[in-house]
Amino acid sequence: MGSLISVPEEQQPSHRKKRQRSPEVDDDDDDAANNAPKKQRVEEPRSSNYDDLICDLACAHDRMQKQYIIKEKEYYWLRARTAHLEETAEEHEALMNKFEELDELSDRMFVAIECLKVLLKKTK
Repeated sequence: MGSLISVPEEQQPSHRKKRQRSPEVDDDDDDAANNAPKKQRVEEPRSSNYDDLICDLACAHDRMQKQYIIKEKEYYWLRARTAHLEETAEEHEALMNKFEELDELSDRMFVAIECLKVLLKKTK
């Protein structure tokens, strides 16, 4: 059977020793800590927030414009690929209506983004 061996205190790992305050620390000097300047929350100027919003709007505008161009190319590519197929008048009209809806929707989104940019600049 094994017996417990006690290790002398000098040989115990340092993380097991209790930390003790150094004798030169004076507990009565708490006023110095209370009078120390406190960190204040620094608020960003409103203009930088508006600049960020305008930048985000511009990025959204660019992304939407790129997506619109991609969709437009896809539409024309599909039209070119299916040109040899016979198309009924109803199918043709349905395709044209979808394209017009896409065009109107993108125009409305562009106008909305431009209006938001103007409003943000005015409230700045």
